[in-house]
Amino acid sequence: MLINQLRIAHGKTHEWRLRWQSFFKLKKKIQTSDKNTLLFLMTPVHGNIGDQAIAKATADFLSGMKQQYIEVTTVDLRMFEKIHSLSSLNGRKLLIHGGGYFGTLWPELDDLFRRILMKTPDSNILCFPNTIFYDDTPEGKNRFMESVKIINSHKRLKICARERISYELVSGQYRDVVLMPDIVLYLDESKKQRTRNGCLFCFRNDKEKTLKPEEFNAYKREAGFIFPGNVRITDIDGLDYIPVTKRNEAIQKKLDEFKASELVITDRLHGMIFSAITGTPCIVMNSKSHKIKGSFEWIKHLEYIVLAEKGDSIVQLYDTIPKKQFYFDNENLQPYYEELKKYVFELTEY
Repeated sequence: MLINQLRIAHGKTHEWRLRWQSFFKLKKKIQTSDKNTLLFLMTPVHGNIGDQAIAKATADFLSGMKQQYIEVTTVDLRMFEKIHSLSSLNGRKLLIHGGGYFGTLWPELDDLFRRILMKTPDSNILCFPNTIFYDDTPEGKNRFMESVKIINSHKRLKICARERISYELVSGQYRDVVLMPDIVLYLDESKKQRTRNGCLFCFRNDKEKTLKPEEFNAYKREAGFIFPGNVRITDIDGLDYIPVTKRNEAIQKKLDEFKASELVITDRLHGMIFSAITGTPCIVMNSKSHKIKGSFEWIKHLEYIVLAEKGDSIVQLYDTIPKKQFYFDNENLQPYYEELKKYVFELTEY
């Protein structure tokens, strides 16, 4: 027993030492880098594949522009904070990871973003597409007003809202906000098709979950009518930790699940987006925030993605989807991504 405890303690000490060594190596890399090198902040190491896909799509986007950048994860940023060194990033060109954390749903990330703004008043900052959602409560309203004050106090900040609902919420409040689609829609994973078989369920199991167990079971029974004995269950948030070095592998493994399915039924935003970019027929349910309904507007021209309303029949919705091979068409989004490239250029040239 004692030997095992010592081994565990030694392992944790070794892990702690390696983490700090890696951090100080990153810190030195930032200090010695060219001032026009972007710092790509707040990237994930947690197990949500949707968030990881945002980081990959952003990296691909920047690489396509031949833009030099250094990635700084949320763990790295908290280590900067531990040594009271977050302000050392002040004056650098900062690109903030997109997602769905503005507001009350994920306050720990929203708080981290706000602390970055307060510690880097001289930085030029671009925040990639994000959903903005505040609970309709006194606490939610207070948090919203606090965020507006902090955001507008930063004179070199541009925020991209991920759907029109978020944009309209803050367009009269934030000093500089633009409408921009989720960056994962920049990717096209539909060219290499696979043999498809059965139905894939991909539903939330966290604080944004809204589906009741009886509703889930009803959907599963309906799917079973269409695909007898061939309904599989997956999730986009099934791992505790995905290091940057394992990101692409984890994303590809999940995308392959979607590519191998005849139908995806999901209430996850990136369940819908993964279906879209892989050419996979999908029935999507709404979730707690407005991000699914709002983001669906970007891809509603895709005949293989169907937004369900409460009480809709899975069988009837599936019947509306043509039975053929689909390829992702994001031509309507290209003008937005060209505009986003301009914002990145402006970020580095300022």
